[in-house]
Amino acid sequence: MDTSKGDLVGKTGLTIRDIFNISSSRLFAIYALDVENNEIIAIKTTPEVEKYFMEPSIKWDENIEEVVQAFIAPQYRIALEAFFSRNSVRVKFNTMGQHQEMVVERSDGKWNNINLIPLKVEKGECKAALCTFVDITAVKKRSAEMEARMAAVKPTFQGMNRLFLLFAKETFEQVVKFDIDSGETSLLKFEGGEVSEVSLPRWTDFFDKQFENIHEDDRESVRSIITVQNIKKMIPGDKISCIYRAKKPREDYEWYRTTLYLLEEEPTTVIVLSFKVGDELKNTFDYMKTLIK
Repeated sequence: MDTSKGDLVGKTGLTIRDIFNISSSRLFAIYALDVENNEIIAIKTTPEVEKYFMEPSIKWDENIEEVVQAFIAPQYRIALEAFFSRNSVRVKFNTMGQHQEMVVERSDGKWNNINLIPLKVEKGECKAALCTFVDITAVKKRSAEMEARMAAVKPTFQGMNRLFLLFAKETFEQVVKFDIDSGETSLLKFEGGEVSEVSLPRWTDFFDKQFENIHEDDRESVRSIITVQNIKKMIPGDKISCIYRAKKPREDYEWYRTTLYLLEEEPTTVIVLSFKVGDELKNTFDYMKTLIK
């Protein structure tokens, strides 16, 4: 392991670069997006894409369409070009702590989860962003297997409970649902092989209480994303998501991602899913903030 560049971190014998490489090992590709200077800088990329990065960076506007056309399955190209539009990135992030993600199929049959996170925001405009690609091909395969299992299960409430229980217990720290119109809110619990609901305060009061547990440096950015106005503007199938630090009583702060989904089947019902963010994403985000000021 090369530790010749940079200061060592404590007595670990590792540099910041070493730690970054380890923490980002599960990320398929990493790009810094310089909005102001029209550049995409490859921090980590795949061999087949390297030919586009003969120099340290490529011109964003001039090259992004060619890259998308070369590596993304046809049905996702138009959406991804809009997702990666430089002007879109400029205006879609007006505060730090926001993020946007998209799942696409590549032309080689692999699946990627693409995440965009702002690195620098000034006067309500994004000046620089981080783009990461995570290979989720194996996850998509397991999801397809789960769908096949669900199709084989008689669609009774108890059968759906068991399947939801298996998934939710392993994935989410907390699952909440609420009705936008009535205000009724409940915590979904998974005990004894069944899903049950525990009543909570109205959803507006519930979020106010949750904000108290968020780190003070992240609280305002989360409040600007999860607002009554933003939630009431959602259309069925929409989602709102943010990353932040929070803690439970007598515990240290940890990083979480919370996503709100407005159900297509029940257009006044929102499901709120919260889970801990993996170290590889958090560490990469922290590291990239030191590269682009």
